[in-house]
Amino acid sequence: MAAAQGVATVPEAVREIMRLLGKKAPAWFSGTTFGVDAVNSAVKRKAMECLEEAESHEMQDPEHLLVVAEGKSYSYLVIDGTDLAHPDPPLWLLDESGRIEKRWDSVTSWFALRGEGVIERKRKLADRRAKGRPDTRREAYFRWGTSKPEASES
Repeated sequence: MAAAQGVATVPEAVREIMRLLGKKAPAWFSGTTFGVDAVNSAVKRKAMECLEEAESHEMQDPEHLLVVAEGKSYSYLVIDGTDLAHPDPPLWLLDESGRIEKRWDSVTSWFALRGEGVIERKRKLADRRAKGRPDTRREAYFRWGTSKPEASES
């Protein structure tokens, strides 16, 4: 991810989220390009095009920004290049209209909101299942009570 985007480091909070979720996290990020292999130089080029559309912005080092996620090929969640050394930096939202705004104070605050969304999705799924409605394809990721914890090897 860092090498593909031409940056020296990925902040600790981002690395930890990717470690927890793995390479793909569809329940957390449906409709979003996210992951070590998915967010690459092509995604960064598209994010950089958003900067060209902006009249002005407050990012200090956009040339070395790190794209964390791409939403539907028109919005990008990024970390300003000056903040890459911080363990839990703020996140910026860029979109193709030229809007650039610091949206979250930290990676962990953004991720907590995403977690709330997953919990809400699970609640809605339980309601749909209780009404006898079929699951959608993305809802296959919500499996409760169907697997047992593996026994530990001693």
